[in-house]
Amino acid sequence: MVQSAAGTVDRGVVSSTSLRTGRVGVAVWLVGVAVLVSVVLLTGPGVDFDDHVVADTDGYMRMTRVVELRTGEVGWFDSIAPRSNAPFGHSMHWTRPLDVVVLALAAPVDLFMPTADAVYAAGVAVGPLLFAATSAAAVWAAVPLVGLRGAVVAGVAVALQPTVMAYGTVARVDHHALLFLLFVLFLGLGLRAARSRSPGVAVVAGMTAAAGLWVSTEFLLPVALGIIAVLVAWLIVGEEAARLGLWFTTAWSAGTVVSLLVERGWPGVVSSELDRISGVHVVVSAMVVAFWLAASTASVTSRQARVWLALAVGGVLAVLLFAVVPSFLRGPFGDVPPELWDGWLAGVAELQSLWPFGGTFGAFSYLMGAPLLAIPLTWLAARRSSTWTGGIWWFWLATLVVLVGLSIFQLRFSAYPQILAVFALGWMTAELLDRVGDGSGLRSAAGRVGATALGVVGFLIPTLLVGAFAGSEGSGPTPTTLGCDWSRLEDVVRQTGGEPVVLAHLDAGPRLLYTTDARVVAAPYHRNVDGILDGRRFLLGDEEKARAIVERRGVSIAAVCPARERGYLGSAADDPLAFFGVVSGEGELPSWLEPIPTPAGDDLRLFRVNRSSE
Repeated sequence: MVQSAAGTVDRGVVSSTSLRTGRVGVAVWLVGVAVLVSVVLLTGPGVDFDDHVVADTDGYMRMTRVVELRTGEVGWFDSIAPRSNAPFGHSMHWTRPLDVVVLALAAPVDLFMPTADAVYAAGVAVGPLLFAATSAAAVWAAVPLVGLRGAVVAGVAVALQPTVMAYGTVARVDHHALLFLLFVLFLGLGLRAARSRSPGVAVVAGMTAAAGLWVSTEFLLPVALGIIAVLVAWLIVGEEAARLGLWFTTAWSAGTVVSLLVERGWPGVVSSELDRISGVHVVVSAMVVAFWLAASTASVTSRQARVWLALAVGGVLAVLLFAVVPSFLRGPFGDVPPELWDGWLAGVAELQSLWPFGGTFGAFSYLMGAPLLAIPLTWLAARRSSTWTGGIWWFWLATLVVLVGLSIFQLRFSAYPQILAVFALGWMTAELLDRVGDGSGLRSAAGRVGATALGVVGFLIPTLLVGAFAGSEGSGPTPTTLGCDWSRLEDVVRQTGGEPVVLAHLDAGPRLLYTTDARVVAAPYHRNVDGILDGRRFLLGDEEKARAIVERRGVSIAAVCPARERGYLGSAADDPLAFFGVVSGEGELPSWLEPIPTPAGDDLRLFRVNRSSE
C-alpha cells in the first residue's frame, strides 16, 4: 500500500511493512480456513462407506457418471446416461472436468481399497478441497486490489459466503464448486492483466475462461463481464487495451476449441447445443476475436471514433451471430417444453427468484448481505483509489449491481456477487487496520481484531437484526427433502436382482442409479423430458394410461411417496380420475399392481408390476 501524489491510496503495491504483517495475516488465514473446513465437514450428510451417502441428487448422479467412466461402462465421449429414462437412456449436459478431478483424487486411495470405495472417498472430499482452494485463490486474487492484509480477509470471507459454503460441503459432488474456483482465478488474472498490461497474463486469463466454459456454459457470464471490462478500457485508453483484448479472446477461443476436442472429439466442433460446450461457442468466441482484431488494427485515436467503431463492428457481428445461431439468446433451457417447465423446473430451488426466496427477508439478507454491504464500500473505494484501481472499482461496482439483479432473478447466480463482495470487505478491513495502526497496546490489538471480524462476518449483521426483530421471519428457506425412506426401495431392488426398471419420483432416480443396479424412468435433468413427463402421466392419467406407460417401458417396480408427490403435482393430484389416488391408497388397486409390504408408519408405497396380467 502506497500513497499517491494526489492523496489517494493504491493498495495494489505491496510494501515491506505489508509483507511483514502479511505473514501474520496468512497464518490467520490458514487457521481460519482450517476452522471453516471443519465447519463444512460437520454440515454434510456424514460419511458412510456402507451406503455411499452423498449430499443431494446431483451428487448421486455425478458419482454414477464417474463410476461408469471408471469401470468402462461408458466411454469418455459418451454423454448418455444409459440406465436413466429406461429403457432408452438420455443424454446429459454435464462435461468431464469434475469427473477427472474426482478420479484423480480417487487414484491414490484406489491402491488401498475397492474401487467403489475409493471413488466414494474422492466424492466425499472433493467439495471441501475445492472450497479450501477457492479461499486460497481469493487471497492470491485480491492482492493487486486490496493489498495482502485485505486479501487475507477476502480469503476467509469468501469461505463464509452462503452459496460458496453450500457447494463446498462434504460429499457434495457438484461442478459449481469448481466453477467458483475458476471464477476467483479469472478475477485475479484480470486484475493482474489490468495492472501489468501483460499479454501473457491476458492469455492465461483467456485459457481460464475456456476452462470455465468447459465446466459449464454458465461461465459465459464471467467471460462476458471480462470482455465488457476490456471493451470499456479500450474505449477509454485505446490501442493498448485492444491488444490485450485480442490476446485474451484469442486464447479463450483457442482454449474453447481444444476443450471441445478433448470433451467430444471432432464431431463436437460442428455440434449445436447451448447447455454444454459445443460448436456454437466456437462460433461466438471467433466472432469476439474478429471484433478485437478489427479494434487492434484500426487507426482510431479519439474516444468518439472508438465508440462508432465498436457499434459498427459489433452490430455487424451480432447480426451475423443471430443469423448463424438464432437460438443463442434463448439460453440453455430454450428447448425445454412448457409442460416440463411448469411441471418441474418452475419448482427447482436454484431457478427461483432470490426475492422473496423462502418467503422471508431474512433469507434474502443472508444470501445478499455481503453484496449489499459491498456496494457502498465499492463506491467509496472507487472515490479514494488511484487511477488504475479507481477504474477497476467503478467497474466492480457496476458489475455488483448487475449480479445482484441477476441473483434476484434466479438464485443460481448468487455466488458471483458474493465472491465479488469479499474484495470490498477486504478493502474496508485494510482501511480500518491502517487507521488502527500496528501498535502493540491492548487498544490497538482490540481494534485490529474488531476490524478483521467486521470484514469477515460483518455481512451477517443485517440477517441477525432481521432475526432478532422478526423472529422466524429471519430464517432461511427450508431445504427440500425426499419425504420418504427410500432405502426400502433400494432393498426391494436388490432383492429383485438384475436391472429392474423402477418408476419412482424423479429425485429418487439418481440415488437408485448409484446405490443399486436399477434402471429408472425419471431423473431430474432437463434432457430427460420423456422420462420426467411419463412419471407425471403415470400419476395424473387414468389407469389405462398408467398401464400403457409401464408396458412400454418395461417397469418392474413402482414406488409412490404420497406426501412428496402431492407437493410435486400440486392441485392436479386432487383430480378424482388421476391414478395418483389409486396408488396412494385411496382406491382399489388394479390386478397388474401387487403391493409390497412396508413397515407400519412408513409412507412409502411399493408395488411390483405384473405386466402379464390382463
